[in-house]
Amino acid sequence: MGEPEEILDTTTIGRNDAIRFASLTLANLEFLEQAWRADHSRSDGSGIHLVTQTVNSLLGLVVFTCEKKYVRCTLSERLVDLAEKGWPSWTFTLGGAPNHTLGELIYHLRNGAAHARLAFSSDSSLPADVRITVEDALSKTSPVYWRASITAADLLKFCHLYGKHVDEVIG
Repeated sequence: MGEPEEILDTTTIGRNDAIRFASLTLANLEFLEQAWRADHSRSDGSGIHLVTQTVNSLLGLVVFTCEKKYVRCTLSERLVDLAEKGWPSWTFTLGGAPNHTLGELIYHLRNGAAHARLAFSSDSSLPADVRITVEDALSKTSPVYWRASITAADLLKFCHLYGKHVDEVIG
């Protein structure tokens, strides 16, 4: 028999809270977005790649909040209603619809991001030039049953709005 596992006291560490982690993720994204705007004219490709950072931020905002069950608070918010409030629209090509809820979208985004089911239309570092497609499937060998896409520029906007929304509604 092994030694009992030591339980770490994480009650005072804010980064262990999914909402706090999402807030820090959003702050990092905003900082890097400002740096990118000042730096994006570099043609050697050595600057900040905002498309990559936006997808990385999606992990901190969506995956963590979904895994901590905060997504339940978004189950009744319809995407069509959010679009009327200025949220970017997703293009659904399989299994999704604008009348679905934010909670449903977050669930599928979590699955797609966590299982690397993301595809990029180009290597451009300009968010307006890249369309990101996210897919969901029941397992690695199952067929894809859900697919949606969005430009990286709109995903950036989505990350900002979702991060602020999580903080307002849940935080």
